[in-house]
Amino acid sequence: MLWKQEYKTIIADLVNPPSLKGSSLIGADFEFTQPQVLIMGWDFEGIASWEIWWKLLEDSFPACPNICMGFITGTAERKHLTVLDQCIPVSRHRRTFLWSDPHADWLRWSRFSEDRRVLATLIRPDGSCLVMQGLPTEDAWERFESEFQLALSHASDVSRV
Repeated sequence: MLWKQEYKTIIADLVNPPSLKGSSLIGADFEFTQPQVLIMGWDFEGIASWEIWWKLLEDSFPACPNICMGFITGTAERKHLTVLDQCIPVSRHRRTFLWSDPHADWLRWSRFSEDRRVLATLIRPDGSCLVMQGLPTEDAWERFESEFQLALSHASDVSRV
């Protein structure tokens, strides 16, 4: 019998995400768009967890420019860029960011627990956010996927008006 660690996705609906400053691995400045999905973590041990979210999103929303991922840190140091550069495939460098959060505003806002591996945030067109901490359970993923699809549809309807 195989032993599998049980996990739970912590889910919250929040508003007014703090600002983020940073740049991608190709040097482009980060800009919020809506809707947008941010997959982020505070330590490099979380990269495997980021990958799970990334793969699910890429399978459901291939090449969607509204999805990005990255490392959030107190100071954007060159050593962080070097590690990300080595861990992330070159094809994703334009959508992978190093964000600076010197006052830990995202930690406080997201109500992050001691497990800092991964945070998936959907910023909806109205500015509200669906925030999921940890690996996605099947139910959590289904909710995230459906809400992102709805947000993309809403944004598309608004842009046609």
